[in-house]
Amino acid sequence: MKRYFLEIAFDGTNYSGWQIQPNKKTIQETIKKLLSQLFNEEIKITGCGRTDTGVHAKQYFLHFDTSTTRETLFDRIKLMLPKDISLIKIIEVSKEAHSRFDATERSYTYYLHQKKNIFKRYFSLGENIENLNNELILEACKIFTKYSNYKQLSKNNPTINNYISKVSKAEWKISRSGGDVEFSVTANRFLHNQIRRMLGVLLNIGKGKVSLEELENALKNNISLKYNDAVSPNGLFLHSIKYPFI
Repeated sequence: MKRYFLEIAFDGTNYSGWQIQPNKKTIQETIKKLLSQLFNEEIKITGCGRTDTGVHAKQYFLHFDTSTTRETLFDRIKLMLPKDISLIKIIEVSKEAHSRFDATERSYTYYLHQKKNIFKRYFSLGENIENLNNELILEACKIFTKYSNYKQLSKNNPTINNYISKVSKAEWKISRSGGDVEFSVTANRFLHNQIRRMLGVLLNIGKGKVSLEELENALKNNISLKYNDAVSPNGLFLHSIKYPFI
């Protein structure tokens, strides 16, 4: 048996996220069917993590095992993929390599633009950026890297052991024109809805609905926030994944 890593990118607009779900179109199911057809055997694939409905990826890794050899494998898979999923690279790895558990760092970027723009609606969030208090938002980003218990900024999930997410970077970047913003965040792992809630609280801080003290209290003492909105998924991109062997 050989194990392969596939590096892909995808537009998540028309998918119900990564993970296979009954009666829903997902990235995992689409690629699984394609590979099973190509190798003429049941192929199981494991991804580097889950993405929500409508979330995109500029870099995503998955792995699968097969004992079957196929010539021009890259070209075959590339041609079989739908237009909204792109194959970047195929890497043969050791049998112990794992796309999810071996990832040491994950980085996401959320894109925002000034008010309504119909041509950006699937890939960016329209927001009244010019009225936000950006100085407070920049201070709030610093708070994210001080604490690691993100239970109050994620969706409740009784199946996980802890809500620890070690955020190493959280940046709020405003374009020179002031019409676009990128919220970039890096951590060892992310919880369900975590980034969308992190951005939600930043926007509420920028609007004066939540204070810096309330955010710090939520992360430091596990106290709920009065406003804990998860923004829409359309502006969120998985930006990069790091492994010790790639």
